[in-house]
Amino acid sequence: MTDEDRVLLVLYNSAINMTEQAKNLCSKDDDAHRLSINSTLHAQNVLIELLSHLKGDNEMRHNLRTLYTHAYRQLEEAVTKKNEAKFDEVIELLTELRDALAKDSKEVTNGIRSPKESH
Repeated sequence: MTDEDRVLLVLYNSAINMTEQAKNLCSKDDDAHRLSINSTLHAQNVLIELLSHLKGDNEMRHNLRTLYTHAYRQLEEAVTKKNEAKFDEVIELLTELRDALAKDSKEVTNGIRSPKESH
């Protein structure tokens, strides 16, 4: 696993954790909802950071940009409408991306594929 992969995994985990926290707080009282907004903003900032890691222009990076942008917008809608299903959608998407990265990195580390093939 490369250092870049480790950074990305930390970012995914942070966004997932903040989104889960926002979801758990969004339907509670006004004070909790304010905390939900803060957690949502943190998750959105992580998505911006993930976007900044996309260098170059190929189909995979374009698709990731689209997914990150979609997740960002879903978080905005989730927190403003207190929509737990939207939070769940983002959590599911980010979890799938994180798990795919972890699996891909593990395969490269174990020599199943060369590092050149993973990028």
